[in-house]
Amino acid sequence: MVDLSPNTLELIEDINRLGVSCEEVETLERCETITNLIIDEVFTMFNDPKLVEDLKWLQMEHRTPNMHRWRNIVELTESMFSEVGGAERVKGYHMLEQPCKDVTDEELELIEDKETSDTIHKIKHIHEATLKRMSYLVEKCYYK
Repeated sequence: MVDLSPNTLELIEDINRLGVSCEEVETLERCETITNLIIDEVFTMFNDPKLVEDLKWLQMEHRTPNMHRWRNIVELTESMFSEVGGAERVKGYHMLEQPCKDVTDEELELIEDKETSDTIHKIKHIHEATLKRMSYLVEKCYYK
């Protein structure tokens, strides 16, 4: 028979004291994880100063593991921007988004060059896959 270590016994007491159930572990972890996504501009939008203080505390608690993720973000960003030809190209693309959204389906059918028509169609609908894109990027940064 194996006796529980003092650390495990203390852990059990802490779980019971906090009333943490198995069913809420995922939600609690999501609360922690979302703090890693909050940038300074978002903090000004919270109404509760105590919540902001607590969120910043959680961010600091995750600083060490986040350093690796931040390096991954830097590497991924530099790689992607290099792959497409630099920031000026990305900025130029950004300027195409709204005009592409304004093209009607009827106009799209009238464009004779299929490559151009396909490009406009793809840009016009690009934000329909935002969650999938964000998941891809987060996966690339959190796991390497």
